Amino acid sequence: MKTSGLKTEQKTVNSRSRSFLSHAVRLLSKLDWQFAGYTK
Repeated sequence: MKTSGLKTEQKTVNSRSRSFLSHAVRLLSKLDWQFAGYTK
């Protein structure tokens, strides 16, 4: 029982970190695009 609970917890943590990563990548790409616009 304990291990299954731990597995589900890990799954939620993984999805959360994945969504955070995608959000960070989106932010970075947006910043990169703005920076490219400034350098031009």
